[in-house]
Amino acid sequence: MRPLDGVTVVSVDPPSRTISTKELASGQPILVRTNADSKLHRLPPNVAHTLATLNSAGTQPGKNGNESGDTVEQMLESTPALDLSELKAGDSLIVVSTEGATPSVVTAIDIFAGVEPILAVRPKDSNKSVLGSWNLGMNRGEGGP
Repeated sequence: MRPLDGVTVVSVDPPSRTISTKELASGQPILVRTNADSKLHRLPPNVAHTLATLNSAGTQPGKNGNESGDTVEQMLESTPALDLSELKAGDSLIVVSTEGATPSVVTAIDIFAGVEPILAVRPKDSNKSVLGSWNLGMNRGEGGP
């Protein structure tokens, strides 16, 4: 699994189940393919702000003996489902995907919308968002779904 640090939707093609995006850090185009196993979620503002606060504090859930990793996973699992057709150009997303042979084409495992507060928390000397080693794969680990 690989989490993209953040992408912006350029266009959505629901019949082909694809999202054309632009990676925030590099500006490179990335085609995000979805399939029947891909999960799309919209983070409620309170969840996004909580995750942003944890990021800005440098907290790495599940490390150093803290139990907040489970709490983060529970928050993510309880987020409302999102239909691909609800995405619009300009939406910000975090995509957890498989690593394919072509870096510019990925297959989504999880897609999170409503992530603007999280993406706004960045190191001052970097274009990358602070995602740390959070398990955004929602209990899928290395063994898959």
